[in-house]
Amino acid sequence: MDSLKKLKKQVLIYGISFSLLSFSLAAMTHAQDSQTISAPTHNAEGTSNADTSDAKPWNNGPLVTKFHMLAHANGEPFFYLGDTAWELFHRLDREEVDVYLSNRAAKGFNVIQAVALAELQGLSEPNAYGHFPLVDNNPLQPDIKPGDNNDYWDHVNYVIERAEHHGLYVAFLPIWGQWVHPKWMEGINAIFTDYDTAYSYGEWIANKYKHHPNIIWVVGGDRVPETDIHTVAFNGMANGINDNDDAHLITFHPQGWGDKSSQHWWHDNPWLDFNMGQTGHSTRDNLNVINMMTIDRNKQPIKPSINAEPAYEDHPVNWKQENGYFRAYDVRQNAYWSVFSGGAGFTYGHHSIWQMYDEGRKNINFADRYWHQALDRPGADDMRHLKSLIMSYPYFSRRPAPEIFEQTDGDLPVVASMGENFVMLYFADSSAIKLKPDAISLSKSKARWFNPRNGAMTEFNADIKGNISPPSALDREMQDYVLVIDL
Repeated sequence: MDSLKKLKKQVLIYGISFSLLSFSLAAMTHAQDSQTISAPTHNAEGTSNADTSDAKPWNNGPLVTKFHMLAHANGEPFFYLGDTAWELFHRLDREEVDVYLSNRAAKGFNVIQAVALAELQGLSEPNAYGHFPLVDNNPLQPDIKPGDNNDYWDHVNYVIERAEHHGLYVAFLPIWGQWVHPKWMEGINAIFTDYDTAYSYGEWIANKYKHHPNIIWVVGGDRVPETDIHTVAFNGMANGINDNDDAHLITFHPQGWGDKSSQHWWHDNPWLDFNMGQTGHSTRDNLNVINMMTIDRNKQPIKPSINAEPAYEDHPVNWKQENGYFRAYDVRQNAYWSVFSGGAGFTYGHHSIWQMYDEGRKNINFADRYWHQALDRPGADDMRHLKSLIMSYPYFSRRPAPEIFEQTDGDLPVVASMGENFVMLYFADSSAIKLKPDAISLSKSKARWFNPRNGAMTEFNADIKGNISPPSALDREMQDYVLVIDL
């Protein structure tokens, strides 16, 4: 059954791939001389034909895996651009839900990560309407009441439907991992301690919500299995979902564990369609971002991978105020390092928004503003420029390309990505590189600088065969650039 499901998820995309080969990659258009990367018109290899405002991404068919990338069943690429809203179901009322979702859709996000049995008093504090998810904290007894809009799960359904309205997928975590493995959470007791209970809950939640077209299932929730009981419970829940929903992808969100993503624990499990990792909030200039994606890229069998919890914007570094806060530059650095190292997308997070911090709520780890005050922080807005850049060039041929240059100066690594007729190099600081002429042909190349803060392109006026370094910047927040070379 598992192999049949995997085949169903992949056969459509591989089948259509061969029929698309007759299209010329040269037919792809992108704004060569414009000052900003605009909404793309995609060809068969890489990108969308312009959608109408009412079109929804799932009109292109269900999500499937295509080698290292995600795509729709009709061949349309899907660049996973997530936002982190762990407490969305649990803490926001319907008016707030609409404010949040409309803001994220307008910024170009296409996935919202949210949790049903939430982390922050998810079983002991009700949602905005006074409803609890379970009867007596029993996962085999979801608290269901007759009628519409009468219980916790009706509100979850409302949120998913409103996300659907805005063209957003929900990366749906049935639980936060503490309900399997409490670990550092004082006063929390595990409620999933055996296979059958976890399987039954996975089966129930899959059957309740699988009719929505905009679901991506995410097992785990900031935990990894550290005992046989944890392994059995997480596997049970994943199998309960997998056996009852063959239309939606499944992945696993782990605790930050150095350079290890979900592949370290689950890669060969048939229910795992793509990998997720967490590079976390402990340090600036975290090279595990690059290392993790590189390891995942080289893992067999091939599965896409996404950094689904990098450093959150406005999160204190290593959870200590005296270390300062991650800001927009740190977000961009994590994003470009992740994607250029082979990621099939990226998840943004804001420290106030994941917890939906607001007046009257406990402040977790020194959040410096309320969630609604954080909606328009610059790091969130910067993500649209990454997505537009990636989607404006051939998509499925994109790969890491460390072999095309040597770094001649600088403290931070330059990361290169290339595909059919293009090269991109992300400079996180004033590092210098020299391209290797035997690795790429530069005879007909055109180079431009891409500003990841505003999406603007400016001409590259230096010698492309000489030492290359980005435009000078006055401070850390302004120092990163992408060199885009059309070959």
